[in-house]
Amino acid sequence: MNILFGTPYYKPYFGGIERVIEQLSQVYRSQGHSTSVITTKWEFPRIFHTEWSSVVEYEEARVYRIHTIPNRTIPFFQAPLVWLNISQLHSTLDDIKPDVIILMSDKWIVGNFLLLRWAMKNNVPVIYSLSFHTLSFKQHILKPINRYLTNRSNMVHVITEKEKCAVKDAYNTKDELLQVIPWGANTNDNTERILQSGEFNIISVGRISHHKGQLITARIFQQALIEKRTQYTMIGTVEDAEVAKEIRTLRLPKNKSISITGHISDEEMDRLYRRADLFVLSPEYEAFGLVFIEALSRGVPVLTHDVGAIREVIGECESVNIVSAYDEHAFIKEVEKYSALSNDKRNELSDIARSFIKDRFDWEKTAKKFLENIHTS
Repeated sequence: MNILFGTPYYKPYFGGIERVIEQLSQVYRSQGHSTSVITTKWEFPRIFHTEWSSVVEYEEARVYRIHTIPNRTIPFFQAPLVWLNISQLHSTLDDIKPDVIILMSDKWIVGNFLLLRWAMKNNVPVIYSLSFHTLSFKQHILKPINRYLTNRSNMVHVITEKEKCAVKDAYNTKDELLQVIPWGANTNDNTERILQSGEFNIISVGRISHHKGQLITARIFQQALIEKRTQYTMIGTVEDAEVAKEIRTLRLPKNKSISITGHISDEEMDRLYRRADLFVLSPEYEAFGLVFIEALSRGVPVLTHDVGAIREVIGECESVNIVSAYDEHAFIKEVEKYSALSNDKRNELSDIARSFIKDRFDWEKTAKKFLENIHTS
């Protein structure tokens, strides 16, 4: 089976959607399927790269970058609102000959529309995989096109029950088209963690931005009373330079430090996770929270707040602490409590986290459910 993913961005930019495509593609390829990605030459959020190759071969998929017109887009929108070269798009699709198309972004309205129209003409099933966020005033342009896309696709994939209700409300999507399939996690990572009694290591993963909330957690880290030598490592590229500047200029006591890594290798990511005592993030909204799942799968307890679908997805895990939304005082108290835990307690929380993920989230199960729905569409 030839499986094609459609997304406005792909590597070298690497966000949540790109991570999902990578993981699903690896599973499908291991099962003998072929996987491809149709995307653009845009880097998140609105940077155009004329120098990028039109075809790139990655380990998990062949990536086709379609030319777009113009090479600038309106400033308030992430996914590029530009027209695709239809001739190149159609010739690429004819070359791939996909058996199914999976649309991976609810904001790529031009690309999604053109891919769906080609699929309808060629009797190719389409799965529309939403990662829904409450629409801002400026994003209400999405409503009519996504109402059309969701109701013309063979299946609309959502990742939580909360998201299912939101999609139905926003786009009037038919109930019979909606399928709840959670994202997965790598559950085969049994690497021993490196815990130091005299140190306390906090990490977060995500673009450095107002939306992801690293400035809030940096201020919480600044105020928390921690006696140990403490490092807060923020893994992710800088999307908002002003947020990064404010974080870097925070006044910290001598036993505390904050670092922003930028893009790092998988090996470096593994090293940081092995040393981490706590994963902390306070996003404005999470449709699912894949970064929390991945932290727990590596045995790192999570501290976050009650927004979006976080409680639905990980609220039952004993290694997760969810405080009231934006309750900085509660955040501070919990950080202080975690910093004082013994190594035995930290190891216990680590085992609980890994067991929780292994029981509930698995990329192979997720990929299988997609294929089951492909066959029955």
